[in-house]
Amino acid sequence: MSGPSTYEPKTGIEKWLDTRLPIIRFGADLMDFPTPKNLNYWWTFGGILAACLAIQIVTGIMLAFYYRPTLEGANASVARMMTEFPLGWLVRSVHSWSATFMIACVMIHMLATMFTKSYRKPRETTWMTGMMLLAVSMIFGFTGYLLPWDDVSLAATKVGTNIPMAVPVVGKWVTQFLRGGNDVTGDTLTRFYVFHVCILPLAILAILFVHILLVQKEGMSVPLKREIAGTKVPSLPFWPNFVLREAVVWLILFGAVLTAALLFAPSLQPAADVMAPAPELSLIHISEPPR
Repeated sequence: MSGPSTYEPKTGIEKWLDTRLPIIRFGADLMDFPTPKNLNYWWTFGGILAACLAIQIVTGIMLAFYYRPTLEGANASVARMMTEFPLGWLVRSVHSWSATFMIACVMIHMLATMFTKSYRKPRETTWMTGMMLLAVSMIFGFTGYLLPWDDVSLAATKVGTNIPMAVPVVGKWVTQFLRGGNDVTGDTLTRFYVFHVCILPLAILAILFVHILLVQKEGMSVPLKREIAGTKVPSLPFWPNFVLREAVVWLILFGAVLTAALLFAPSLQPAADVMAPAPELSLIHISEPPR
């Protein structure tokens, strides 16, 4: 368990704010949050996820300035980003690859939590919010995949939105809700865009806030043997000790994302035709970035 708050407001404004919206106390307690001294780099994946989310937000805002979520404009606007705007292809590539890294890191973080039994009492709700973050991250990737509106993304969305049909009673309704009708059309594109840039960001930020709050409230887990024996584990403050360790990992992450984005930029197929059959597997490839 983490200890009680040690923050003491000094100025009148801090005291007034602390009694009504204790956000400064929350930040101060987070900086003083004790982290076990013997933590290895497996425990840095939570910070890696936050870094990936930050990259997603920044690059996503840059892409949203030029993206047009319409049947006529979606594919053309993405092509325009990649060919006409300086480094537009790189911004799109970084956005795509950081999403891939984010989902992979969520999986690793959840597996590490499971293998170390960090989900046990009193941290069950922390585990639950982590699972919710995993689900939202997967939905993020699914909704974003359709936005280029090419043949591959259209075919993948048709398959993906068909899956809920297997659910009894509500399956058909869920599929129609996701598609905005019986088939994947422009209404589906609009709905996925709204989910991707409005609903899901609010959801993931809210869940992430609760997740961090629970981690701060319950503390970080320690080895099971030490917890059963009641042995006190040496700790270090979150700032600057743990943050500096995280910063090294963030730099490595950014280098890996940038390298992947430069060498393996995602391609863009011609605009989707809702009447055309599914594309051949050979059409799914990685192309060189535009010069």
